[in-house]
Amino acid sequence: MTLNDLCKHAHKAALAKGWYDKERKLPELLMLTVSELAECLEADRKDKLSSNLAIGIQNGLHDCSTESFEIFFRDTVEDELADTFIRLADICGFYGIDIESHIRAKMKYNETRPIKHGKAY
Repeated sequence: MTLNDLCKHAHKAALAKGWYDKERKLPELLMLTVSELAECLEADRKDKLSSNLAIGIQNGLHDCSTESFEIFFRDTVEDELADTFIRLADICGFYGIDIESHIRAKMKYNETRPIKHGKAY
């Protein structure tokens, strides 16, 4: 699946789950993405990493069921990062953004920039 395919899929899923039952504007969609990053920060502060997921997969315990997801993955750093990507993909799908082209162009441009883009951090 390409990133653009992922964006279409994420937006289709958001539509199906009622996230667009009312008009959505970009500022609201962006803040929902920021809220996922805040949840990721909280998961990190609580040291909630899904290292158990890797162990579960190795031992055949993780079968992608709701129960195993809740045990191994829910509310972890990785889960919240996944939510962040899904929100971003949904935004791209909603607006029909060819994110793959934009990422390639931005990375090519960034190659021409100085170390840390001339900033302290």
